[in-house]
Amino acid sequence: MLLDATRARNLGIILTGLKAEGARHIREVINSVSEDEYFPAEKLTTIRRYQPTTDDIELFKLYSDKKSTLDPVDRFMCELCEIECIGTRLDFILLLWDFPRQLACNHEVSTCIKHNFDHNLGTSKWYLFQYSVTYKF
Repeated sequence: MLLDATRARNLGIILTGLKAEGARHIREVINSVSEDEYFPAEKLTTIRRYQPTTDDIELFKLYSDKKSTLDPVDRFMCELCEIECIGTRLDFILLLWDFPRQLACNHEVSTCIKHNFDHNLGTSKWYLFQYSVTYKF
């Protein structure tokens, strides 16, 4: 096992939940514009947490032609190391997938603010009207 025990265990959990395609499926997911039902954002977030470091990339380059001899978790990490700019790509795809939810949330908040503003403005106008009638400016 080339990875430390903690990272290997966590990546092993992810790997167990994947089909046999492993990192090859991740490549497809990273290049898609919508969330994959078999590969939800939570899995990508976990992979991002345990993504290859610079040292991992250097280490696994030595094994790129010997993947079949590696433990499945190390093979998975080796395949992750072959995805260029994986950290940036994971950040981008997670942002892209979360954008519709954030947009809907922002729309809901802005609608609520507008409603409160309209209500308070209407209430203020009413009080101003009552004040002007009572005290005859």
